[in-house]
Amino acid sequence: MEKRKYVEEDWNYVVSLMPRELESLCTSKLALSRKREIVNAQDYLRLCLAYSICDMSLRQTAAWASATGVAHLSDVAVLKRLQTAPEWLGSVLAEWFYQRGLTQGTPGRKVRILDATTVSKPGSQGTDWRLHLRMDLAERRIEQVELTSGREGERLDRHAVPPNEVILGDRVYATNKGIAHVLQAGGHVVIRSRWSGLKLKTQSGGRLDILSLLETLDPDEIGD
Repeated sequence: MEKRKYVEEDWNYVVSLMPRELESLCTSKLALSRKREIVNAQDYLRLCLAYSICDMSLRQTAAWASATGVAHLSDVAVLKRLQTAPEWLGSVLAEWFYQRGLTQGTPGRKVRILDATTVSKPGSQGTDWRLHLRMDLAERRIEQVELTSGREGERLDRHAVPPNEVILGDRVYATNKGIAHVLQAGGHVVIRSRWSGLKLKTQSGGRLDILSLLETLDPDEIGD
């Protein structure tokens, strides 16, 4: 019930966080081609979120939508609406990132962002599944989603990397084995790391003392 507040009493706040182009993106991606029952992008998004975050079945989502005045739909109609939403939702997510500073420029190469999140069964206290996501920055779309067991970690070497592709990842992906996988495939990595998270070497083969390098920088200075 805690999550229902996002699609019920807190819905106006959720809408305020959405990209300004919510409606036009919905039309351009043909997610809402016929405005019958669901007449605008906000109601469409509300339906998608109600199903995806509130642990409701298709039948329960249909009943909820009718009770809240979002739309009068059967469970089959809800499923059809959800099936046409992925490309639009990916564009909404990308636009949300762009409006918060993510660059739309790419260095003439494919740039992909990797991330993952945990999923738990209702009432579970642990991680039951892990949802892995791969996003194409230039195309502004989520191109791959994979659901695995909770034991499957976030690793660069679970992804195929074409030559010259640039992979962006957070510090969970910063492992020597994972980075080696990308480099051996002819790709590149831009990745965060803890100061002691990687075994780095100098060009001559000695141990790279990252702290001594950081001491050469002034506050707010960027170094190569």
